Amino acid sequence: MQRLNALRPRRFVVATAATVVLSLFGIVASSSAQGLPPPSQIVPEIDLKCYKIAGGTPLNVNLTLRHLNPVLQSMGLAPENVIVQQPETLCVPVFKNGVPPPPNVLPFVQFMDFVCYAITTTTPFPNVPLRLTHLNRVVVNSGAPIESVILTNPRQLCLPVEKAGAAIPTAVRRLVQFIDLKCYDIVSQIQPPPPPLNLPLRLHHLNPLLAPLPIESVIVQNPRQLCVPVLKILGSQAPQPPADVMNVIRWIDIKMYDFVSVTPIPPPVTLQVRHLNPLFVQRPPETITMVTPVQLGLPVAKNGQFPMP
Repeated sequence: MQRLNALRPRRFVVATAATVVLSLFGIVASSSAQGLPPPSQIVPEIDLKCYKIAGGTPLNVNLTLRHLNPVLQSMGLAPENVIVQQPETLCVPVFKNGVPPPPNVLPFVQFMDFVCYAITTTTPFPNVPLRLTHLNRVVVNSGAPIESVILTNPRQLCLPVEKAGAAIPTAVRRLVQFIDLKCYDIVSQIQPPPPPLNLPLRLHHLNPLLAPLPIESVIVQNPRQLCVPVLKILGSQAPQPPADVMNVIRWIDIKMYDFVSVTPIPPPVTLQVRHLNPLFVQRPPETITMVTPVQLGLPVAKNGQFPMP
């Protein structure tokens, strides 16, 4: 099993990554003074590579989840009561084909790490038809089509975390701590379903702690889930993000695809994570192991409503 300290012998790579990170922290300070970049700049750069994990602690907590995305709000979808159970995956930020996010956006997306938990619910959920349009320029330029899907069963709740050894700057934490994503199964409205995307990509890690890991070549295949932004309510507690933060997170919709790895899968990596969301920030750190990469999350817009400038 490969632990984090096993990454350190790559001294040149780590030193280079550290230099880049230090320069980015200067950008974060500048970004904080100028306010967040608009959702039209941040959201298209959120690509998440998700790994099956071992370890972690079930939350076993009852939450009410309220939709934040304007499209789903306009449909009148009711808040949903869920039980958050065992952790299943860790989703970490990546960029594709050597095309990193712009300098004003990179400091924010590089710290978007999420532990995704299984959820169960007794609240009936209506099947919701949606049209999903890709936002990331690499995927758009590949010719990936608009896809009509039906949102079905809720499966996971992804909660923001901080990795030990990769402290999040204050200006970035202000955004990331409020990003909670509820993931639903999706099925195609078209029968038989369209063929797999079969999109070859090279994935580079963005988080400073994982930057020394090798670039991985994958082939993106079938879409499985859509993860949408929600607000968590625990009893009478419902921490509200600031207005500028809310304006970003309400547009974060991530379409999860299966993929096949072309290059060898790296050995497991063990790390420690701590919750960021105000409802769970007091929970003790947890040790988890990233085992196998299983999904790639790509940002999309729903029903032709795109993140605003």
